[in-house]
Amino acid sequence: MGGLFVQMDTVVNEAFTVLDADAGGSVDRQDFDKSLLEVIGSIMLQLSGKPIGVQSSGIVPPQRATSGIMPF
Repeated sequence: MGGLFVQMDTVVNEAFTVLDADAGGSVDRQDFDKSLLEVIGSIMLQLSGKPIGVQSSGIVPPQRATSGIMPF
């Protein structure tokens, strides 16, 4: 499964290089929202052209109705 993480890191890092995310500084809410949409759109576009498959043989237990926290 190590290759999967390398592939995902590559896709996400490529999306962030488009925005020059290492530049630092602060942005207002509207610019943040726009940037976030660009990152998500870039990731979706990359994955649509070159999907990354994941398999698992694990069983996910049913969520308990009384639990107030996420199971992971």
